[in-house]
Amino acid sequence: MQDTELTYDEAEQFLRFVDKYVVRAVGVHFLSQWSKSHRSKTILEKVTASDIAYTILVYKNSREVWEEELEIKDNAATEEDRRKAIRHKKPKYHGGRGKRVARFGDGWIDSGREYYKELLGIFQSLKFNTKWKTLE
Repeated sequence: MQDTELTYDEAEQFLRFVDKYVVRAVGVHFLSQWSKSHRSKTILEKVTASDIAYTILVYKNSREVWEEELEIKDNAATEEDRRKAIRHKKPKYHGGRGKRVARFGDGWIDSGREYYKELLGIFQSLKFNTKWKTLE
């Protein structure tokens, strides 16, 4: 990353993602309580690189499945039609819907774990960059 000034336009999509998804992954109630007792701080000072990386992983993992489910819901005339609809999309980084997870397992496949580690590295390094302070 270059050490140039960050503009709102450049940061807007990321901030919207944090507001819409990361906040919910961490817990709206938890962050609301934290905000009340830390009025001078921003949510970005509370969320961790791990929170952001995990939220992106879950989003990328499930997006196609969610979109298919919305399409089925829109096209189904009845609840029965919706239940009987054939679903083709599968999670990208997880064992899949309805699969039994091994005891003490998490269901993530190796490519999902690798993607998470990659994202975690990116956001850990970003947290130490001057651009992060600008975002805060």
